[in-house]
Amino acid sequence: MTKYDLNIRHTGLTSGLVAAALSLSLLMAPNALAIDADIKCRRDLGKGYRKLAITAFKYQAKCHEDTMRGRDTPADCRDLDSTDIAALKSVRKAQDKLAKLAAKSCDESGTPFASGLGYCPTPCGDRPNESFAGVVSCMSCLAKARATSAADAAYPVPQLNPEKEDLRCAAGVGKATRILLDRRQKVQQRCRFLADRSSIEESCTELNSFADPRGEVAKAEQKLQAAALACAVESPGRLALCATDPAALGECLTTTMDEIGEDTFSDLYPEPFLILQSPTQGAFFQGTTLEAHGQFGGETPERYSVYVNGEVAQTTSTGDFAHSIQAGSGVLQPLVVELRHTSSQNVLLRQRRTLHRTAGIPLGSTEAAGLSFRLSDRGLDRLEPSLASMVEIDLPSLLPPGTLVIDDFEYFCLIGCLTSDVTIN
Repeated sequence: MTKYDLNIRHTGLTSGLVAAALSLSLLMAPNALAIDADIKCRRDLGKGYRKLAITAFKYQAKCHEDTMRGRDTPADCRDLDSTDIAALKSVRKAQDKLAKLAAKSCDESGTPFASGLGYCPTPCGDRPNESFAGVVSCMSCLAKARATSAADAAYPVPQLNPEKEDLRCAAGVGKATRILLDRRQKVQQRCRFLADRSSIEESCTELNSFADPRGEVAKAEQKLQAAALACAVESPGRLALCATDPAALGECLTTTMDEIGEDTFSDLYPEPFLILQSPTQGAFFQGTTLEAHGQFGGETPERYSVYVNGEVAQTTSTGDFAHSIQAGSGVLQPLVVELRHTSSQNVLLRQRRTLHRTAGIPLGSTEAAGLSFRLSDRGLDRLEPSLASMVEIDLPSLLPPGTLVIDDFEYFCLIGCLTSDVTIN
């Protein structure tokens, strides 16, 4: 039996007891059975997402291994949307399950934004989710994309009729990769659900003693490293894995799966964001008030507040904010917009603008009273090195094709120049 050194990601007994006590307190609470609609929606969408990702990975792993054995397989194992492949029935069933969970658990949730899922990131559209039907479509796309990334790491270039030891290596690495993909999602989603219900500020992005009190992810990582070490010396190279040495292969695959794990978590629990759409930096305005508006969001938007120069801004259920503030007496007007955690008032994000409280002059117009200055050639010569170091200009790309550009030249006259003008071609 393989022994694992749990010191790789140490789990303290005290922290484990704290997490257990917190779970028990939730069960004993009078309203323990009453789960917030948005929290319930996120939890069940996470279950469906995880099920679909693992099912998609299993399909691709079997497809790749059957290809290596010379069996009849689809032309592209990465194609998860074909309706002509019978083996994809399990993937379609998992997609339907995700849709049913959303319909059942998110019907009482106000909007996708309220559940922290108001936006669908790349590679699945980079677009707003206007409805929960859009959320389901987005989550299905993301789950399959993350599963494909994991399968590509375990089976980068499946070889036809490989050595038996290579096939054993691929199968062992593939199984351990699937376990790690599943375990990390399970642990982080469980942590996030506990943090949501207890209203504590725990992101669960770090796999510490609160997020993973039993060290489940660490054990799954060690199994992946053990599977890599079990490969024959030449197998990783022949399989075109991310490292040719079995010892380095485990670390390489673990790092890759860590990056994929960050993506799977942020798909369901995106990082908070703050966008100040207006005013723009350096804008001119007149009057005694200034209007600021933009958008915000994240995994738990109901816990966020937007402040404009220290005043609470009005927000909407779709993640918009707007606020009017009283302008100061000076010409330069600072504008600071902050996204804060409502209960603790911790500042999560900040946007700054400096505005001009004066009339602007339209481009091309003239001003009767103004201030101007002139730079002599000597002044321009002194400015040129500084400006050149701040802005990179590729001069040949700005000129017609074929133009000869010389950036350094000199000339001299042996007996005397016939003309006072010298042309350089």
